[in-house]
Amino acid sequence: MVYRGLRSRTGLALDPNLESPSFLSTTIARDVALGEFTVPSGPGGAVLLEISVRAGTPGVWVPALGDPALAYQGELLLGRGVQLAVRDRRDEDGFAVQNVSNKLSNEPRRMGEDEAGRDNGETRSDLHGHGYTGTTPDRS
Repeated sequence: MVYRGLRSRTGLALDPNLESPSFLSTTIARDVALGEFTVPSGPGGAVLLEISVRAGTPGVWVPALGDPALAYQGELLLGRGVQLAVRDRRDEDGFAVQNVSNKLSNEPRRMGEDEAGRDNGETRSDLHGHGYTGTTPDRS
């Protein structure tokens, strides 16, 4: 289970199927998602995504590559285009919780590559306007 905190429900579709058009930044620490990524809450209130990640999902364990001062965040960066199926919604202590699981595509792309396998330089993750900005690891 990994988590993603969103400061605002605005723009988060109520559709049972969600898709991140680019990378999806998550954390293995629920308290980090809540404490650092839902406060202060924005329009409509904060949302916590509880994401069950299936084996075979493309991703990068960021603490091994990133700033050591941020390693406590336990960031798992999921591949671009991850599709999520909402399994459950509930309210908890003033914020919404959506329990979701990812779906695997038949031919997952590696992060930083387009459909043809070319490096696209993608560096921004966005789930309906909420994002992570960082750099794609050098694969040379």
